[in-house]
Amino acid sequence: DASASSARVGLSLRFGADGCPEVRQITDTNTKGVRDALHVGDVLVAVDGQDVCKSWHHEIAATLAGPAGATKKLRVRRGGNTLEVDAVTAELLAH
Repeated sequence: DASASSARVGLSLRFGADGCPEVRQITDTNTKGVRDALHVGDVLVAVDGQDVCKSWHHEIAATLAGPAGATKKLRVRRGGNTLEVDAVTAELLAH
């Protein structure tokens, strides 16, 4: 089950009123570029082109997982803007 993998993009999420996951925390396992690009409160709407709004938490965790060093394409909504961020998966338990 990919949702149990400890290699993933390091984000802590909570669900907003619209059912979309909001970024609550960005771990230091992400590159500086990703930490600078993402903000707490950003709404994660897609991972690798897959809509994650109204998905279950374990489904979102699975889309953020992958072999360490894999790139995940995140689409986030901030205010009225949509941003694309390339985030690299990392082994979260290694830190």
